[in-house]
Amino acid sequence: MIKVEINKEIHGSQGAMDLDINLVIKEHDFVALSGKSGSGKTTLLRVLAGLEEAKGKITIGGEIWLDRKFTLPVQKREIGFVFQDYALFENMNVEENLLFVNRDKALVHHLLEVTELTELKKRLPNTLSGGQKQRVSLCRALMNRPKLLLMKEP
Repeated sequence: MIKVEINKEIHGSQGAMDLDINLVIKEHDFVALSGKSGSGKTTLLRVLAGLEEAKGKITIGGEIWLDRKFTLPVQKREIGFVFQDYALFENMNVEENLLFVNRDKALVHHLLEVTELTELKKRLPNTLSGGQKQRVSLCRALMNRPKLLLMKEP
């Protein structure tokens, strides 16, 4: 279960505003955020990832990630993050991009198979379509078997 009770002042498209989030997400649920540009969607993802600070509390699977006295470091949060711009290493082929995260070749094979990218594993990112790059980015985010997968405009 994910419990998020945070507050943060942000500067959105309409000026300063309070991002006030109080939500509970059950394990294995899929949640999509929608809203106007500047309404705080990316800020919420960045706070969950530990890339931005906020006041409040975040609990994931009973583990405290954020409260008044404690902030779990980004590298210990066990998240996968799929960025809007894919964030692939252009000098590494598809397989190397995945192995950079985790040397588990069996997992690489499995993820490439389920995303229908196996035949493209030796290709560089600049030779892939946008959809193919998105799937590689998703595979890379799954390479550490994250507790939480965050995707920015997947």
